[in-house]
Amino acid sequence: MNGHSLLSVAGWWVAWVYAISLSLPMLLGSIRNESHQGFDEVFQRWSREIVFSSTGVTVSEAERDGLATLKAISTNPAPVAGNVRVRVEELTARNGTDFEVAERGAEIHFDKGATEGTLRFLPDWGPDVRVVGAAEWQPPRSFRLRLQSGKDAVSAGDLAMCTVTIDDGPEPVKSDLTPVRFARKQIVVPRKDVATTDIEFAADSTVAETVPVSFDLYRDVDGSREPLGQFTREITKGGRKTAFRLADVFSPTELEKMGIADDGLPGLDEAYEVDLMASPPLFPDGPRTCRLVSENTNPPPASRLVYFDERKQPIDWIDPKGYVSVAYDGNPLRNRSTHFVSIDGKKLPEEVVIDAGSKQGSLVSLAGQGLEGRQGRRCGVGSSCGSGCGKGQGGCSGKAVCGEPVPGDYMLIVVNNERLHDPGDGIVDEVRKALADGSAKPYDNGAIILNPEDEDTLTPETGGPDPKKMFQPFDKEGHDLAGQLKRIEEVVARKREAAAKPDLRAVVVWPERDLSAGTGLRQVEGEDLRPMSFLLPDADASYARNVARSLMPKGPRTGDLTVRAPSEQELQVHLTNVIAQGNATTGTPSEDSAAGTAK
Repeated sequence: MNGHSLLSVAGWWVAWVYAISLSLPMLLGSIRNESHQGFDEVFQRWSREIVFSSTGVTVSEAERDGLATLKAISTNPAPVAGNVRVRVEELTARNGTDFEVAERGAEIHFDKGATEGTLRFLPDWGPDVRVVGAAEWQPPRSFRLRLQSGKDAVSAGDLAMCTVTIDDGPEPVKSDLTPVRFARKQIVVPRKDVATTDIEFAADSTVAETVPVSFDLYRDVDGSREPLGQFTREITKGGRKTAFRLADVFSPTELEKMGIADDGLPGLDEAYEVDLMASPPLFPDGPRTCRLVSENTNPPPASRLVYFDERKQPIDWIDPKGYVSVAYDGNPLRNRSTHFVSIDGKKLPEEVVIDAGSKQGSLVSLAGQGLEGRQGRRCGVGSSCGSGCGKGQGGCSGKAVCGEPVPGDYMLIVVNNERLHDPGDGIVDEVRKALADGSAKPYDNGAIILNPEDEDTLTPETGGPDPKKMFQPFDKEGHDLAGQLKRIEEVVARKREAAAKPDLRAVVVWPERDLSAGTGLRQVEGEDLRPMSFLLPDADASYARNVARSLMPKGPRTGDLTVRAPSEQELQVHLTNVIAQGNATTGTPSEDSAAGTAK
């Protein structure tokens, strides 16, 4: 080999070593990841996403290797092979008696690339956690497996935990024991008969000697059992069946304390459960529990809405800063109940709670419910039953004024027509004199000047009709007699609501010159707008009678609506008379009263 050949060989050797050095990190990439983490660290980071495939499994005591198929899963394949430790916690099952854990501890193994793992398995042992066969039948018992993969802080039901239940199946019947059971699984009776109803139980065959049978009594409260008492009865020698009554095994005082005694109060149906327990030569067979349903047939109380001011003092109107509640009339419920309150269709966020045996519910605040903007308006208020209401029990509804009722013994309305603005017209002055009389208090301390769009106030000293706001029946739509009458009815209804007096007398001074020639007059709408008195200053007797006939409703209560036509000079006298007397005339207006003839 010449020198050139040796140099060539040496060159190839160097090149080969250099190539190996460059590829070494790639080869090691299967051993160490890009962050230069070891196998364990890579697996631990990945295993934090592992969960059990189920939160609970059931195995038989005969299945020693029953947990061999228990799986833990991940959505991502394992980057390397590894094990996840499992903590085993006793619940009702005991380590060493009901299950065993391998000396090396319990772990779940994942192969590289796997998304499912199972408990490690040794041929001479089985899975890391195995079931111990019981020498005799045992009731179901359980223990918990908890993954130790960064999920120590878990809540009930988290898939990082799995509850294992060991179930031996039905209790075997011993040939030397006689089954005993309740005759009926459920008995439904009226509440008054609960304590005196026969509850029968029987053995499959007669007993050779008198045998005691024990019972536990529970109340069923929303699926939970509340223990009430224990007692024992006997199947006498040669007998097979017997019965008992709760009134025979508990004293009246005990029954009352338990809530079983009938107190005559309405309420929900209730349920009680009696468990049967027997010892040899008997054993309890199904049904071993008898459910006793108490139907409450007592009529529920009527409910009503009650109101309170912000100092929690009772009132008969809605205080926007106060409270509302629900009260019972009649016997209260024997159980707690709740009610929802709505105002003008809007349900309040807080519910009224009425405690058992109480007639008055909790106070629900009205502050912040936007009621300030409804001052003086009658609001629709209603209640609906929530939980705990008796059979057939409904809510209640009604109307109440929002805000303190406006005071007043009568309502005086002056329609703002053109005549009031004639030079020298004295109608407004006569109204002021009537207001100053003092024998009765006007609504809101003054007369109401009725405009087409709003109202102003007239007092003995201040206020008066504004000519810019008067009705213009020949120039503007809705200002004719029909429109004026509609406004009168509308304002009377609204002001009565604000006064919380549905029968507050309304006295209307209607100085319309064209009442006789105008059209659109009709009967006053409904009896709810009575009592009303119309005064037509200086109206002619004949057409005043026509107006009276047009306004006057048909029926026996015609005296609730009167029409007079006094002269301007007599207006104060008529106003004072109507205000003081309330109902100034009875029956159909006479010609003199309609014409305003002074007497």
